[in-house]
Amino acid sequence: MQAKTHLMFGVIVSIFAVYFFPKLLFYVPFILLGSLLPDIDHPNSKLGRKIWPISKLLNLIFGHRGFFHSIFFVLLISIPIGIYFGSSFGFAIALGVFSHLLSDALTVSGVALFYPFFNFKIKGFVKTGSWLENLIYIGLYLLAGYIIYRMI
Repeated sequence: MQAKTHLMFGVIVSIFAVYFFPKLLFYVPFILLGSLLPDIDHPNSKLGRKIWPISKLLNLIFGHRGFFHSIFFVLLISIPIGIYFGSSFGFAIALGVFSHLLSDALTVSGVALFYPFFNFKIKGFVKTGSWLENLIYIGLYLLAGYIIYRMI
């Protein structure tokens, strides 16, 4: 998925998170950051271009959609953040990263959630950058607008 679609998945997750946990309203930026974070291993990603030397190195070591697209990365990133900065920060990052993994699971490339222990991939039918992804993005955008409108 493209960054804009990952962000829209993050927006939808943020809306539901704030609905069920109102204090998370102040942590929405961290959910959105988390929704982009797994692509740090791709030098041409939105986040990877911002820190390309690190991203390039991570890509050389791990490749793309390996460790950074696994449940273990969710735990490795969110638990220390939760311990250092508070559980709400860690939970927000975890929600964002998990939304990224779920959205990438819809793509034909899929994700290996339990990498490196199991290489079984959950794959979908959406080609990254395709008209279908753009349709999903527009649908999520409209859904987010509708939910926010109904909440106000």
